[in-house]
Amino acid sequence: MKNILITLVCLVSLISYGQVKDVKKANKEFEKFAFIDAQQIYLKVVEKGYKNVEILSKLGDTYYFNDELTESYKWYKELFDLNSESLAPEYYFRYAQSLKAVKRYAEADELMAKFNSFKGFDSRSKSYSEQPDYLQIIDFQSGRFEVENTVAINSSTADFGPSYYGGANQVVYATARDTNSFVKRTHSWNDQAFLQLYVADADETGKLSNEKRLSKVLNTRYHESTPTFTSDGNTVYFTRNNYNAGVYRQDIDGINKLKIYKSTKKGKIMDSSSRITF
Repeated sequence: MKNILITLVCLVSLISYGQVKDVKKANKEFEKFAFIDAQQIYLKVVEKGYKNVEILSKLGDTYYFNDELTESYKWYKELFDLNSESLAPEYYFRYAQSLKAVKRYAEADELMAKFNSFKGFDSRSKSYSEQPDYLQIIDFQSGRFEVENTVAINSSTADFGPSYYGGANQVVYATARDTNSFVKRTHSWNDQAFLQLYVADADETGKLSNEKRLSKVLNTRYHESTPTFTSDGNTVYFTRNNYNAGVYRQDIDGINKLKIYKSTKKGKIMDSSSRITF
């Protein structure tokens, strides 16, 4: 009997050690913003019945940061069921947004009220206070606009951040489609290709077609997105990873951050871009 107990204790210890090791590995991936890799490890750990505040919060985050709010809701719910007393204010906000995604607005409002009670937290609490009747405002706007899916140019990945270019004849937007058949480069944040700027023709009804890369000068091997053009169409401001002229820059923590870039047209093409400093 004693030998059986010793064996069981050793087995439990090995299992616990294995789970702790997996969590440490997942945390390392999370810290590198490799959310998809971290997510897969956290899910395996949770499936084996090993859960705590750290695992549930970070697992929820891997979905939240990729705008998969119905999935983040599932894990944030477990997190709040487990312990809602010592959580950082940020999780009240994230859980509230996830609740809205599954149309549980009353619960979301309760959490936002709690989030709002953390004095001096940030501007989001002020925005909530100024528009407590946001559902009525949304309902009032319903029917004023007709929303259609831009099937002709949509990809199976992220397509967003449109901006008119050339009057209203073209639209420039960011997309994660990967058109390079030789080298597949994906970002570990979401396991999709790096964002590139594309341009599509717009007809008189707003339908888009003939999508293609905007510029070899502006698009790099890293992210470019959310362009905004001046009224004359000669200057564009856009977001890019801190990468220019072949130089990849990191901050003191080894993180490459997003910066705002500017490019001005020379002739018919955009000139090399320059980073804007504040």
